[in-house]
Amino acid sequence: AEFETDVAAFTKIVEEIQKQVQGFVDANFDKQSSTEQCLVFLERCERDFKELGLEFESKYQQMLNQYTRKDLDFVRSSYNKYREAPPIPNGMPAIAGSISWVRQLYRRIEGPMKILSRKVIIKRNFNKLYNNVARVLMEYELVQLKHWKDGVDKQLQGLQAPLLVSSDPLSWQAGIVDNGDLFVNFDPHIMEVIQEARWITYVCGITFEGTEDELVRQLLGNEHIYKCAVEELTDIVRRRAGVLQSLYSLGP
Repeated sequence: AEFETDVAAFTKIVEEIQKQVQGFVDANFDKQSSTEQCLVFLERCERDFKELGLEFESKYQQMLNQYTRKDLDFVRSSYNKYREAPPIPNGMPAIAGSISWVRQLYRRIEGPMKILSRKVIIKRNFNKLYNNVARVLMEYELVQLKHWKDGVDKQLQGLQAPLLVSSDPLSWQAGIVDNGDLFVNFDPHIMEVIQEARWITYVCGITFEGTEDELVRQLLGNEHIYKCAVEELTDIVRRRAGVLQSLYSLGP
């Protein structure tokens, strides 16, 4: 009788602990701000309190339903709404911004799906829906990157132009540079391409290692050379203008 009494007392204590822990799980489960955070919290609780035999299956099923409504549908509608003009942070170039935006959408559905696929049985139609959305997002990134790469050659035509030009082309062609003003003729699009490439590399983690990326690699490697050349030429032109102005002020 004493043994049975001890067992009953122990069982009551365990049940009380189960009740308290279940209350803790329920209360904090509702406080998580995203589907992925909810799932991470559930996994951690399931691991830490596995000896208590708490019920988690219904919560995972609840998260699967929420994931469909809150995440998959949101990502799909956001993509359709903003794909032509994604919301890009100030200062970020267009292509890097577009890739960063679509990756955020992809991460929103990828993380929860990895956990759910381990915890619940994913129906075939749901899996198909997820794969379709994920494929569209990945294709968008590839198309954006290809579009930018295809336009690099055209944007860099300014590299073929002379760095110094004269306001008087005839005198310049004749080698007479003392008449007419000189200008540094560096196409700003070149630095825009370099800036975009750097953002794509550092923010998006995309490296330009293919044979078709040779031109981009050369640009990134020569960035300092371009900047120094433009700065030095600008300084030379400025000092030349000052000397000419001084000479003109002396009169004939």
